[in-house]
Amino acid sequence: RFGHTDLGVYAAGAIREGGKKSVKLSQSHILKTDREAASKYIMLAFLALTALAPFCMSSYRVLLLSKICLLSICALSNTFLSGYGGMSSFAHISFYGITAYTIAIGVQMLGKPYWIMALLGVGLTLVVAALYAMVSVRANGRYFFQISMAFLQLIYLTVITAAELTRGVAGI
Repeated sequence: RFGHTDLGVYAAGAIREGGKKSVKLSQSHILKTDREAASKYIMLAFLALTALAPFCMSSYRVLLLSKICLLSICALSNTFLSGYGGMSSFAHISFYGITAYTIAIGVQMLGKPYWIMALLGVGLTLVVAALYAMVSVRANGRYFFQISMAFLQLIYLTVITAAELTRGVAGI
């Protein structure tokens, strides 16, 4: 499509008379921008379909789609943290669980409205994340990994031992 890779492609309008100034774009750069544009269109299409889902799908499929979206956000957070940040962590899934348990306990056991419990869950997660960050911010490499694993186990054991509230391994 672009010819030989050594030739390159010149940007339109960037070449002045006499060859004084030219901008050379490589084939890989153009392919990268094509992929970025395609991913933006795919994301926009996905968002449009997600917005229209409650009007054209059954409630079960909407629930399934919302679970897929939430778990995709968790997977993306892991990708950003490990891929771009270079740190492997298990703490982010603990934050997801703290928010989920706060909402579930408040709505099912206390009878509170969902939106109030969602705000409370996010607030509680922010406080716990700040405490976790104070401990783990100076660690790197395997020590950061060990701290995040210990935090995950702390949250797990808290959920398991508070069986009256969380129903232990059976969940809410």
